[in-house]
Amino acid sequence: MSHTISWTIARGELRTEFGCAAPHGAACRLECPAGCPTFADCPGEDDPAHQLVDAGRCLVLDWLEEGGTPDELYDGAPAPVRSGPILVDWSGDGWLWRYDDDAGDTDLDEWVSRVRRCPRCSDARERVTA
Repeated sequence: MSHTISWTIARGELRTEFGCAAPHGAACRLECPAGCPTFADCPGEDDPAHQLVDAGRCLVLDWLEEGGTPDELYDGAPAPVRSGPILVDWSGDGWLWRYDDDAGDTDLDEWVSRVRRCPRCSDARERVTA
């Protein structure tokens, strides 16, 4: 889980912030020191002048913050707005994002089922509804 999205409401405006926790040297942080525009244009290890180096920041975040609005760059199934882990994919023209539904989100039905099986939770629920 390297990339995340956070949604906040500030003064009536919905704001988005993308985050990256990838370590130094991760793929999303690499750039060509010779200035190749994309990895596809860069000969990489075949040419010493083009050996990729850490840019000191996540280059995917640069695109997500400047390449369009979050809804324009969203490439997933319809979903409610939520903060959490995301996956990023190169579309050929730029980076797109979608929610990472496999990052440990708890399914609501599963959670309710666990609460119903928990004796302590069941006792508390009975006291509240009585």
